[in-house]
Amino acid sequence: DGPLAARLYAPMAAEEARLPVLLYLHGGGFVISDIETHDALCHRLAHAAGVRVVSAAYGLAPEHAFPSQIDDARAALNWLHEQAAELSVDPDRLAVAGDSAGAYLAATVATEANLARPNTVRAQGLFYPLVHLDDEVWAQTLLRDARLIGRLAVAYINAQLASAHAPSLVDAIGPATPPTFLATGTLLDPV
Repeated sequence: DGPLAARLYAPMAAEEARLPVLLYLHGGGFVISDIETHDALCHRLAHAAGVRVVSAAYGLAPEHAFPSQIDDARAALNWLHEQAAELSVDPDRLAVAGDSAGAYLAATVATEANLARPNTVRAQGLFYPLVHLDDEVWAQTLLRDARLIGRLAVAYINAQLASAHAPSLVDAIGPATPPTFLATGTLLDPV
C-alpha cells in the first residue's frame, strides 16, 4: 500500500566494501512500536556484529489487517536484495532478525525465501519470538508457567488481528529454516 520507512545502520569501523546485512523487524504485537523505538538496538547490533542493519517498518494492526505485516516484511526483504549494491551490502550474506512479533515476521519471510531459493537467508536471530497466537496453547500452560501477561497480550493481539489466523511457527520448522539464534527469558517471559 505504498512506501514504508527503513533505516540503514553501519558499523563504525567497516573494513569491507560490501558488508553482510541484517534485516531487522521490530516487535510490538503487530500493533505498536516502530523503527524509532528500536533505534538504539539496531545501532548496537550494527556495531557489535560489524554488519549493516536495515530496520524496516511495517503497517500496524488494526489499520493494516494481518497478514499485511508479512507482506510488508516480504517486500522489505525483496527491496533489500534489489538495492544491495546501492546499500553496499552482500546479498549472499543476508540474515534476518526481530523481537517478539518482529521475530515472527523474520522467521516467516526467512523460511519463505529459502523455500523459493535455498540459502537466500543465511541465519536468523529471534529475540523472545512470538511463535504462536493459539489461545488454547497459552491456556494449557497458564498456571504451570505463570503466563497470564502473555495470554492477555495474545488475546489483545488476536482481537486486533480480527478474524485473521497467524500460523504457528513451531509447525513451520524444516529444511528451509536457516541456522537460528534464539534468545528468550525464563518461564515468566510473556512470549
